[in-house]
Amino acid sequence: MHTQTISNLLTQLATLEAEKKRLQSLVDSYYRRLHHQLGELLTQIIQLQEQLATRRAGQTRRRSDVEAAHQARACFEQTQHRVQEALAHTPTEPDAVGDETELRKLYRQAVAQAHPDLFFTEPDKQERATAFIAQLNEAYGRKDLMGVRQLAQQLQDGLLFLDETTLHNDPEALQQAVERLTQRKQALETDIQTLRQQEGYVIMSQSPTEQAAHFDRLQKNLQEHLAILAQSLDRP
Repeated sequence: MHTQTISNLLTQLATLEAEKKRLQSLVDSYYRRLHHQLGELLTQIIQLQEQLATRRAGQTRRRSDVEAAHQARACFEQTQHRVQEALAHTPTEPDAVGDETELRKLYRQAVAQAHPDLFFTEPDKQERATAFIAQLNEAYGRKDLMGVRQLAQQLQDGLLFLDETTLHNDPEALQQAVERLTQRKQALETDIQTLRQQEGYVIMSQSPTEQAAHFDRLQKNLQEHLAILAQSLDRP
């Protein structure tokens, strides 16, 4: 009964994690496409904004205007970086480099926390740690980021050394485990709700024709905005 409660929560969490990953992938693909397709326009707009802000700061010398100019410069450099990243691969290509970095980081952290040598004075824990590391190595060898994430989260949730006997004899441990998992479930549900409200998800959930129409409209709006900014820069 105790392990069933934990098991049910873990099943729900796995489903929510997969859904969050799916939604985040759609949102990420939207912004990659945005920067890939309209990156030049975006860069030109933000560059003009930075030039206008810098001119104003030089004219007024007010602290707020100087800070605004610095922020505009930082925004320009950040946009340039994002556009360059988007142009480095196709708009819908996953961020393989980012995934590889996360995979290595999670793996190293999990090994550092659960290596069997850490529990040489506790045979039961050492046995569980050995089995855990075997699972972790297998997932890492397959470059299974989702699998490594789940194992690392299991470690973070304090579930590695919990069994039916422990949970039966220690109700407080059970309660703490359930509370941690429930809190993570609620956080995931909030993240999913937030992602579903983002423009990137809404647009990328539409048909290819509707997506193309959206980016066409956006391009037209950006071109008009660029023209207005250029006129403003031409005025003394």
